[in-house]
Amino acid sequence: MWKYSLNNLKKIYIFFSLLMLSLIVALPQLQVYLPTVIIYLIVIMTLFISDIKKDKKNLEWFYIILASCFSLYTSGIANFFGYKDLSNRYISLMPMVFIYIVYGLVNDIKVVSLVWKIMVVFSTITMFKTSYALIQSPYISRMIKSSGEFSENILKQGIGDYAFIYGLVIMEILFFSHVYEKKGKEKLIYILLSTLGEITIILSNYMTALILSIIGIGILTFFKVKRKHKILFLFLLIVGIFMILFWKPMLEFFLSIILDFIPDGKNYDRLLQLKMSVYGNGKNLFAEFMGDRIPVLSISYNSILKYPWGGVIFGHLTKSNGYYNEFGHHSFVFDTIAIYGLLLGIVLIFLLCFPFFSNMRLHGRKKELTIAMFVVVILLLMFNNATFSLAFLIYVMYPYVCDKLYEDEQYV
Repeated sequence: MWKYSLNNLKKIYIFFSLLMLSLIVALPQLQVYLPTVIIYLIVIMTLFISDIKKDKKNLEWFYIILASCFSLYTSGIANFFGYKDLSNRYISLMPMVFIYIVYGLVNDIKVVSLVWKIMVVFSTITMFKTSYALIQSPYISRMIKSSGEFSENILKQGIGDYAFIYGLVIMEILFFSHVYEKKGKEKLIYILLSTLGEITIILSNYMTALILSIIGIGILTFFKVKRKHKILFLFLLIVGIFMILFWKPMLEFFLSIILDFIPDGKNYDRLLQLKMSVYGNGKNLFAEFMGDRIPVLSISYNSILKYPWGGVIFGHLTKSNGYYNEFGHHSFVFDTIAIYGLLLGIVLIFLLCFPFFSNMRLHGRKKELTIAMFVVVILLLMFNNATFSLAFLIYVMYPYVCDKLYEDEQYV
């Protein structure tokens, strides 16, 4: 009886722990009120009291050891050389390599399922608030910074920031995976959620988020249709060939429709440029997009070439206007390699990729979702910074959705 009661207490604690972490993702205002240290106390305590799932034997100990070593080294060595802000930054990024272990140790998919549903409800509220705010002020999400009274006041209103918008990219892929798997009312609910999510991303003026969400949904749709609807796939293939042959008028037609519904803002300007460039009357959108990224990525790239093994952390860092000069501050992967060297970069890439390969090997199922997620996550972390929201959605909610959809298939 005591053992039974203890197990119930564990389940209750794990539920509330995961719920708290999910609400940090869904409710931007919690960033203001909840200290970062609380997140890590929750994660650590969950690790200690959880049991390894029987079907998670692939969670090898070397992954746990590598994740621990990565977190200790990145924060410890920076602190040792006196770069406390850099140390704090990598402490805050610890979930990117560590939180997958939490899902691997949770022993009840029903607990995570309830957390998912609650997170989706609160995320929907935030999407509505953010979309409305973006209609009123197109750049309000981009104006939110990591600190400052102005940013805190916006977050307190429940308006999504960078972390929420890029988290939506991942949620969009997870929503669409449900659209293709569910039926009836559930399918309709996820169609509406997907529509609201995409509208929020479009309004947010984060062009990279828009591109990545389209890529993810496109890959998922391609494999789903190919596997389940052969005739529809053949039809879409013919349409695709037609669009390639007549891509200019087709692209202009679709862009004209989209532009009619998008308010003024950065995404509107860039899509307008794309429409004009179809016939050579505007700037090359890809060139402009890469023009934004290449300069900051090249800073990290040059540092990697100059200090390939140990990185710039060993006394080679300088500051200007509060920012370090030796990396671009715009890529989790490239910045980390520039700071800590190629060897640690290899460890990071392994830790980021392992859950996807592990899931593919374990399941052999839901490979469409895994491929879509993998492509989007790698592109996202190469061209953007990591956040806790991304960590939780990629390494807790993505494997849960895979497990849950597979479990549902077994009862059909």
